Amino acid sequence: MASLALTTFAAALTLVQLSSCKKVEAQVPTPNCPNATYPAAGVYNGTHLTDQISHAPAKYELVLNNDGTLLIKVQGVPPAQTIIYGKGSWILSGNMVSYTDTTINYSSTLIQKGKFTFSDTGVLTNGTWQDVSADGGVYYTGTFSSFQRIN
Repeated sequence: MASLALTTFAAALTLVQLSSCKKVEAQVPTPNCPNATYPAAGVYNGTHLTDQISHAPAKYELVLNNDGTLLIKVQGVPPAQTIIYGKGSWILSGNMVSYTDTTINYSSTLIQKGKFTFSDTGVLTNGTWQDVSADGGVYYTGTFSSFQRIN
């Protein structure tokens, strides 16, 4: 009888221990991934304003190619509200992107130059532009919104 009591006590003790165990899930370490960084070359979207004409922000797409060439696609503003395309060149000096472009489908050939502050987070900020050649006798100037890299 003593061995039966001892066996019952041992079984009860085992059940208590099994039921009181907690399952501990493995802790998966979170890697310390650095923030993504981007080269200046890429495709950017933003808007532009013109200092001499009051208008809503107009779409502006900028493609900075690895070889130093660029392409632009601009929503024209009144009175020329057509899509305007241009091509040119760009350079990165420090954190400043400078460019020059020439229109390829506008009623007259316009040359503009501009600059942005480049961040390797994929953003161009503090952008300004100005005409190098006159548009109907006027040299327009303007600003850009922050441009976001989309590729």
